[in-house]
Amino acid sequence: MGNKNSVTSKRDRRREGKTISGTALEFQAQAGNTQGQKPRGLQTADYYQMVAEKAPNEFIVNSRKPIKPRTKGQDNAFRMLNEDYDLSFLTGPAGSGKTIAAMAKAVESLNTYRADINDMTGYSAIHRILLAKPPVSMNGHSNGFIKGGQKEKEEPWVQAMLNELKDLMGDEYGPAMKDGRIQIVSFEYLRGLNYPNSFLVLDEAQNAHRKDFYAVTSRVAMYSKMIILGDLNPLQCDLPNVSDSGFHRFISAMEQNDMENIGVAHLSNDDIVRCPLVKRIISNTEKFEAAHANKPFPSHPVLENGAPKGARFDYLEDAAHRPANDYH
Repeated sequence: MGNKNSVTSKRDRRREGKTISGTALEFQAQAGNTQGQKPRGLQTADYYQMVAEKAPNEFIVNSRKPIKPRTKGQDNAFRMLNEDYDLSFLTGPAGSGKTIAAMAKAVESLNTYRADINDMTGYSAIHRILLAKPPVSMNGHSNGFIKGGQKEKEEPWVQAMLNELKDLMGDEYGPAMKDGRIQIVSFEYLRGLNYPNSFLVLDEAQNAHRKDFYAVTSRVAMYSKMIILGDLNPLQCDLPNVSDSGFHRFISAMEQNDMENIGVAHLSNDDIVRCPLVKRIISNTEKFEAAHANKPFPSHPVLENGAPKGARFDYLEDAAHRPANDYH
């Protein structure tokens, strides 16, 4: 694995004028660019200047202000993503900033797309963002039960990522969805397909079977990037058998073998910024589960008359005698 403490090496190499070599972009015509042109309808010269001069823990998605980390863990995650590894893993609890970090990096890469692979200094080869998520829900349904065509069936699964992209891209979000710069790909059909010049983000990866990881991660193609997001907490895995999840297994395999060009960053409960209540809920639940691991599930505290001690149900009796037209 790459050096986690070196956070500017690749960007420094680009500033030194070293270029990325390889074959012509396969999807150049689809992206609507000709060689040497900057992205259509995206950013100004000021934007590219901001990207070139940004700090190693920042993302530039527009020419107004950078996106900066709010916690120590996020700082480490932002720096890891800015290393531009071909494959990156970002783990953490709900509300810790995994999705916003991945989407910000994806948007920055899309905004700096350039078709001329002979001069990539300060630019990226990414011309579309692909979103995927394992089709596993809390209630056991698959996306087949959702009405509509493929697009309507897939959108609810990746709505969290779409919401972040909409906030980050503003008015450019609609055109990007329409012309294919943002696409939703079915997790079930990733096997056997190649996605060159793409930024693929897989969310809720803890719900991917361990066999699926080999199929998904092998989709990384020429000039592509992949970020895999997930939660290592077993309580957040919706597979029938938690041990079937390949998320922690795959990360451990990568870390233990120190594979080059693969980055990993772990967020913790200390990085939860969504809401103080979310942080307390997750922390309290984890403490409770740890204390009762491999033990019979504890009974609730002493009950009084079939109700939790101290609970009052006076309002039920009042409701029974209330006129029907008194409900609002």
